[in-house]
Amino acid sequence: MEIGRYTAQVFLLFGKEVDMSKVAYTKRNVEKCWCGSCPVQVHSKCAHDLYEASKTTDELPPPDQLGGLYCSTGTAACEDLSFVNLCNCPACQVWGENGLVGNHYCEHDPAVS
Repeated sequence: MEIGRYTAQVFLLFGKEVDMSKVAYTKRNVEKCWCGSCPVQVHSKCAHDLYEASKTTDELPPPDQLGGLYCSTGTAACEDLSFVNLCNCPACQVWGENGLVGNHYCEHDPAVS
């Protein structure tokens, strides 16, 4: 399933859509997410603007309007990220709580079960 420029890990199983993302796309996880301060996107105007806009609403923004939680949504829509920088993933509470092992989800696909 394509969500904006994001690809959600959704599969059809016995006629029902099944989300295979390991990390739930929830407001609680968005609030714990460290992507907004990550060196990979710290100089990204696009990511900064998306991240700040997402903090002004109580609603969970669509994945293509959030500058973060890439371990759930996958590749970032912003094109001005610096993937050569180290990322915050291993220090993030969401990463630890979900037993993740990868990093740079903003550049790659989301973590999957």
